[in-house]
Amino acid sequence: MKKSIVLITGMSGAGKTSSVNALEDMGYYCIDNYPKELLPELKNLIMSSDVYNKIAFSVSAINYGLFYNFFEQMDVQLRVLFLDAQDDELLLRYRFTRRVHPLIAFGLADTLEEAIEKLRNVTISVHCWQGDDVTGFDNCEALSGGIQATGNYVGKATTPEELMEDIDKAFSLIPGKKKLNLHASYAILKGDKGRDEIEPEDFKEWVDFAKERNMGLDFNPTFFSHPMVRDNLTLSSPDEEVRSYW
Repeated sequence: MKKSIVLITGMSGAGKTSSVNALEDMGYYCIDNYPKELLPELKNLIMSSDVYNKIAFSVSAINYGLFYNFFEQMDVQLRVLFLDAQDDELLLRYRFTRRVHPLIAFGLADTLEEAIEKLRNVTISVHCWQGDDVTGFDNCEALSGGIQATGNYVGKATTPEELMEDIDKAFSLIPGKKKLNLHASYAILKGDKGRDEIEPEDFKEWVDFAKERNMGLDFNPTFFSHPMVRDNLTLSSPDEEVRSYW
């Protein structure tokens, strides 16, 4: 059974502490404000111990991406709890408790209003492959390269149009500012091309999709699940043919 990791994030003052208390009652080992610099030390501790089977981390929206990317590389069940509240409610809670907002404490904001506005503008990058279990549109072969996914869940998107519709629906339900992290394997190809031949024009539909929604795009080269990935290596491969391809 995979270990369960929950990342609690969102607006400071929206209820992360209350969520931590609730998860502790559910048997989770909860950690608040774990230093991001110590993340590399966590993997062996978590994976080698039977004590830490259910862990929750309360992390700021600013550091959320680091924690998500770290745990995403591990064979765990990863879930995210994003908390939000109206600005007036956040201001009221801080003034009632007289606590110092973390951004003010670290010198990143001067007032509560400025701190809340800055957190509101933190954009979370959502991977496109969460809509079809890392399958993509350029490769019909089985997933490989250490990818912890089956690629066969019921109802998953099978075309770019279906994936875009699913992204629209998901983003309508997820709070906060978002952008899309697009992998090279999701290029919408008009012919038979290898990953070494894709060009900006192969992502035109995705660019149009993002522009229509005033949404940013990140780009990721897809260095996995491909015949030219050998021994899990691409650009660093000792094989010159592999390096030249990528």
